[in-house]
Amino acid sequence: MGQIQAAKDVEAQLTSIKASGKFEAREMLDWLMRYYEGEVTKFILWDFAQADLSALKTEELRGFAAEARVHAQSRKGGKTALVFSRDSDFGLGRLFEALAEMEEVPFTVRSFRSMKKAKEWLGLEA
Repeated sequence: MGQIQAAKDVEAQLTSIKASGKFEAREMLDWLMRYYEGEVTKFILWDFAQADLSALKTEELRGFAAEARVHAQSRKGGKTALVFSRDSDFGLGRLFEALAEMEEVPFTVRSFRSMKKAKEWLGLEA
């Protein structure tokens, strides 16, 4: 079972999320639904460096993208950075990027192998 710890910086419009452990689709979807029911931010930084996403399937990722499209108008023009340490998880992140684009999610998603590059893309570091 995976664990998610999140922190919000309302002033910076940033939610930082650290995921660890092995995740199943339902856990991720439940967290996302709770997130979108609360106060959302324009920018999200997911740290999956200590997470195992190997149980996630393509159709489940497509479902995440569809849910994001339905609930994410409040993040229109925002950015979501996904940071991975495992090659297989990075591949899932790249697939999610494509699915989010196909679903016309109103924010940009990018996958990274480095936290530094993800923060730079989000405009958090020079």
